[in-house]
Amino acid sequence: MKLAIMTGVVALLLETLDALGPFMAPISPADWATQPAIDAPRDVAVVVADAPPPPDAMPDAMPDAPIDAAAPAPVPVDPARELRAQLREANAKKDWDRAVLLGRKLSHIGQLDKESDKLSTEGSYKINDEMRPSIERLIQSGDCANARTRFDAMVKRSDLHDQPLYKKLQACGGEVTMDDVLLHANKGEYDEALAAAEQILAKDPRDERARRYAVVAACMAKNPAKAQALYDKLTDPKRKEDAKGICSARGIEVK
Repeated sequence: MKLAIMTGVVALLLETLDALGPFMAPISPADWATQPAIDAPRDVAVVVADAPPPPDAMPDAMPDAPIDAAAPAPVPVDPARELRAQLREANAKKDWDRAVLLGRKLSHIGQLDKESDKLSTEGSYKINDEMRPSIERLIQSGDCANARTRFDAMVKRSDLHDQPLYKKLQACGGEVTMDDVLLHANKGEYDEALAAAEQILAKDPRDERARRYAVVAACMAKNPAKAQALYDKLTDPKRKEDAKGICSARGIEVK
């Protein structure tokens, strides 16, 4: 019985080996090169080929990024310093409007030092000196509306209120008499006395009394150019002599 079973098993093994015979044939080395890759799919092979090398194959250290040691550190900007430099340049070029504007900017940021204040103020005075004569001519001619418009424009440009000129402007428009001239002169308001006398002369250039007081007021107000111009038109010898003596006492020589 046992022998029959073993015989059956051996026969079954032989049949199995006989069926696998084609697959068990040896493969020559030359055949290996032509055999398809059956160990792994194509996409897995590609992934394995593209994968980074193992840690042992990596370099010990990566080189550091180059550092530009020659690049200077950024310099912080000082706005006040820059504005002061621009103010000096504007003053040197006699650009008075720009000088006043830069002075305003420095004042706004609380950085208006003594030098900057001096340069900006000089610009303000120069603007007023430029515009004042035309305003005075308008006042003298009685064109008070245009005089006020010009005065406002002057103050806006210069940031400097011309008080003597403003007082002349306040007196513009009303009927002015010699009483007004004398009233201002007695109060020591010589700019106002001069303005009142000039308004009288604008209406009547032959008024010698008004001209004589205008000369004296100009000398008292320390305005030698104005005093000389008025003195040149005086014709009364006595009034000329009186005016000349008063002006001389104030240190102003008219001829």
